[in-house]
Amino acid sequence: MALEPPTTHMQTCFASSLRIALVSAGLLAVPAVQGCAANDRDDAITERTPDSTVADAARESKPLDWGDFGLILFHVCSPDGGVNVDALHENSALIDSTVKSLADVGPRSQPAAFPESDAKTAYYINASNLLMLAELSSVMGAGGQTSRRLSPSSAQRWRIDGGEETVFSLRNKAIAAAREDWRVRMALFSGRMDGPPLWNRVMLGDMLDVQLDEITWAAMKSPRVVRPDFSENKRLLVCEELFELKELLVEDYERRLGTSHATLLNVILEWLDGFDRESMNAVVGYPVELLPKDWSLPLAKN
Repeated sequence: MALEPPTTHMQTCFASSLRIALVSAGLLAVPAVQGCAANDRDDAITERTPDSTVADAARESKPLDWGDFGLILFHVCSPDGGVNVDALHENSALIDSTVKSLADVGPRSQPAAFPESDAKTAYYINASNLLMLAELSSVMGAGGQTSRRLSPSSAQRWRIDGGEETVFSLRNKAIAAAREDWRVRMALFSGRMDGPPLWNRVMLGDMLDVQLDEITWAAMKSPRVVRPDFSENKRLLVCEELFELKELLVEDYERRLGTSHATLLNVILEWLDGFDRESMNAVVGYPVELLPKDWSLPLAKN
């Protein structure tokens, strides 16, 4: 019996193993041969182009990495939620590349990676805040003045999670994913002086509840969210996010505590302690009004 040369024999074994692996992976198909079924001819193998199933699997396996966004926040965001203008400009390229990295990554493109509503909510908060920084870096001049007022009609559109999105559409998705959890609104950076500050950490689905508590606690202490007016007007000014929900927040407060005749101030006091709580007690009886719109950027304190 003639034996194959060692090199030829090794090549044959390697080729056979490779073909078996490709078949198992779905990258090679066994075609039907005239006169017999495909499963009767295991050795009849032809190469096949990867189909949409393989492409979908590849997209599903693409990991989500918020590392660059965390780096952006580290450089751009101050502890009080302000924005460092110079750092925002210096990191504009990183902001742009991080936005592009979300083009086909997210709950719509990878539903298996976001099985819980908390994971979806965290994704949309991060994506919304990232897009807000992208918006600001493109329209902001020196000193924190913006060249145009951001609105749903003027917002830029990016490819996010397989579709076209704006900062406003992502905000709406974050609120919807959180269902009735109003704290999410405190985590969505407004990009203005009259609204929730920028949180300086990446949101995580498995820590969302704890993070939202921290964010709301910090927001209630911020004059961008709650601002007593001790002038002759004597009023309690609150940001739009709180003002729009004041009736619902009061109803929830009364239901939880089994009381009545509560006010938005009672809700706010739940999130304050010590000196902040004592100071806010001075506005008991003040009417609640909306903070005036201020489109300037909340600058980081030096």
